[in-house]
Amino acid sequence: GDRIHKYAESDLDWTVEVPDIIDERDAQLREQWHALRAAHEIEPLYLEMTAWSHKHGYAGTLDGIGYIDGKLTLWDIKSSRSTWAEHFEQLSALGNCDELLKNVGDLQWERLDMPPFEQYALLRLRPNDIDNKTGEFVPAYWELLVFSKEEINDYFGTFLGALEVKKGRELTKKYDAK
Repeated sequence: GDRIHKYAESDLDWTVEVPDIIDERDAQLREQWHALRAAHEIEPLYLEMTAWSHKHGYAGTLDGIGYIDGKLTLWDIKSSRSTWAEHFEQLSALGNCDELLKNVGDLQWERLDMPPFEQYALLRLRPNDIDNKTGEFVPAYWELLVFSKEEINDYFGTFLGALEVKKGRELTKKYDAK
């Protein structure tokens, strides 16, 4: 997954070095990325940015915010076999952040307001595979899954609950055997 993220970033931002292709999976994911770009206009504003929530005390890295087919979109690239609830929770968490932190060098960060994006999207890219339920061959493919803010925000409560569980578990670590 990380390699296709880096490749997509390099394809959208000429200042980012293009990673080498290391295997057939890499090549197939890149081919699907280009097929997705041929079918949809993608104009990035921000790539691989840290998003921060003052209100809830968390941060995360988003893959991109920009225009997809003319609509301001917060997107995430996924290359997993399935779409999981955690993908939607991640999008909702990132979308509910207050600001973006842009690295301007020498450990200096510029604070930017979160842009008023209109929608969320998962950009799914898959290499050739075998369906793990049927054993059938599945050719490489891409899909663009677009969601309204309301659809994704339904997952925000679940994310916040998981965040509270994590904080609670951190509190108990002081009792761990040394």
